[in-house]
Amino acid sequence: TAFIRVHEGVGLAPGALPVEQLRQILRIGEIVAEFTYRVDPNDIARFRAAVAGANNPGDVRLPTDGDVAPPTFYAVLDPVERRDLQLEQILDAVPHPKTGGGNAFNEVVYDRRILAGDVIQVRTSYEDVYERSGRAGRLLFRVRVNELIDAAGKRVATTRMGHVLAFDMEHTL
Repeated sequence: TAFIRVHEGVGLAPGALPVEQLRQILRIGEIVAEFTYRVDPNDIARFRAAVAGANNPGDVRLPTDGDVAPPTFYAVLDPVERRDLQLEQILDAVPHPKTGGGNAFNEVVYDRRILAGDVIQVRTSYEDVYERSGRAGRLLFRVRVNELIDAAGKRVATTRMGHVLAFDMEHTL
């Protein structure tokens, strides 16, 4: 069995990144997706175990409905990190090797704590796409905003996250 992925060209000028194409695909400033997640006590236990470096979620006390999730638990509810939302496939067609990338920043504004048992609607939008030069090559930033809303329609938190990819523009694939 073989899987072959063929990419159409993205119509880039030599040495360019698909900034404008990404802005259109990500619909800058608009809600691009909405997902609803239940904050399961088991998810909180697994998250606490991972953060604590425990090998087994059973090593951590199992929360019950109403228990407070750790402050960084918002990341578990991010549709992009969960792979529920994938809009950036155009980046697979960039003809330059990736030299690095990852999380550029996270900002969180809480209106209230996330609790086990909460049902949270996450509204995702993209705020910006831009590029800069860096030590690792040409840097492509994407800035995403998630608004977390509870079942009563009240905001729980707003997150703003930047992700970066670095490309070696001197070489082509």
